[in-house]
Amino acid sequence: MRQRVFVVSALILWAGVTQLAAAQPSQPPAFSTDLTRSAVRRVVTAAADWQLAHPSEHAPYDWTVAAFYTGMMALTQVRDSPDSQKYYDAMKTMGERNQWRPGLRPGHADDYAVIATYAKIFQREKDRKILEPSLALFDFLTTLPFNEPLTWGNGIETREWAWCDALFMGPPALAAVTTVTGDRKYLDLANRLWWKTKWKEGVLESRQRLGVSRACPYAEGAAGRPPGARAVRHAFSGDGTDDLRSSGEGWLLASELARSGQPPKP
Repeated sequence: MRQRVFVVSALILWAGVTQLAAAQPSQPPAFSTDLTRSAVRRVVTAAADWQLAHPSEHAPYDWTVAAFYTGMMALTQVRDSPDSQKYYDAMKTMGERNQWRPGLRPGHADDYAVIATYAKIFQREKDRKILEPSLALFDFLTTLPFNEPLTWGNGIETREWAWCDALFMGPPALAAVTTVTGDRKYLDLANRLWWKTKWKEGVLESRQRLGVSRACPYAEGAAGRPPGARAVRHAFSGDGTDDLRSSGEGWLLASELARSGQPPKP
């Protein structure tokens, strides 16, 4: 009798476990390391979908999310993607909620990186209100001299592109506004400040800023080029030696792609 009860109980337990397993959603297959179009698209769309489902707590004009918006707008250009419109609608909704405003610091490149996305949405919508706050800011910036040395300190980052990341935040936004308005003055400003930051003052900044600093590339050595001509994240270690990292290089490579639509040449 006990054996029969045990067998029946085991069968009931097995049936319950089987039904529970069947009710559980199956895990998606692992991402592929292949560099095929479909494999890459699956990875980037999964990342985009996750981020949309888990919004950042940063302000909607913050540079951290502006970098994400750049990727989202790239996804809207994938012609054979069924989700292109979904990503475009998400970016348009973001802009509407933010009233198409840049950030609160008019001279800080971090706070107008988002304008690159606004400009691309304007290119499709042709609604002048999308660009009005951006044009007001950029028209103001074109009146400034931008003649300070890029020595780190005294809030220089609120007045000049004094760190490598600014070359991702600023030039693509200014270039995008020139593209959609036809007014070259924004691109001219981007070009002038790009070369100022890229060539002239980066190493001076890295040597004078305390703690962790970011050195801009191509600023030292024969004819202004350092050996290897590479961008670095430059930190002073406790023993007096230099600790070099490559976060700045990533921003610079991304900025080349964002400005021109083409990856930089080696």
